[in-house]
Amino acid sequence: METEKGYKTTEFPMAVIPSIVGMLVAFGVVRPEDANAMVEMGTRIIGGILALVLLYTYIRGRVDLKKQVLNLNASIELSKAKQLG
Repeated sequence: METEKGYKTTEFPMAVIPSIVGMLVAFGVVRPEDANAMVEMGTRIIGGILALVLLYTYIRGRVDLKKQVLNLNASIELSKAKQLG
């Protein structure tokens, strides 16, 4: 079983967002009252981005697979044509 690099996992952005917001609160950039809303908003944005990346990856994989099948079928037909004539 292969393991992914830490930054490539889905858990990474979900752990980074609260950390960043926590630092912003500690430095006084964000009020503590607003921290939870910022974490929730960031988590939803990252979740949406991850869903889009997943969809894109799936579609690209299916297109590549169909191209391989078409190329294989074309090779088979070409082989048959060469044998016949």
